[in-house]
Amino acid sequence: MTGATGLLGSHLLYFLAVSGHSVSALRRKQSRLEDSRAVFLQYPDGEKYWNTINWVEGDVVQKEGLAEYVRRADYVYHCVPLWCLFRGRIGCI
Repeated sequence: MTGATGLLGSHLLYFLAVSGHSVSALRRKQSRLEDSRAVFLQYPDGEKYWNTINWVEGDVVQKEGLAEYVRRADYVYHCVPLWCLFRGRIGCI
């Protein structure tokens, strides 16, 4: 999953984990995981499911490494807003 540290991505990440899926989530080095974790903690057993997420460090705008990350996945949920990709990183988490 891309965009997993954003609001939409954090909620989707939780529901994928609760559904029993093995979930890997891409995060940039400077991403604030605390915000995503706070979303999980709003739900029953949020801490339990938070601990099941496999966080992978990378950047969606860098092809190197991203192809391998995607190749290993059965499904890819892309939740990064387009304006983050085309307008620079201002305001993106």
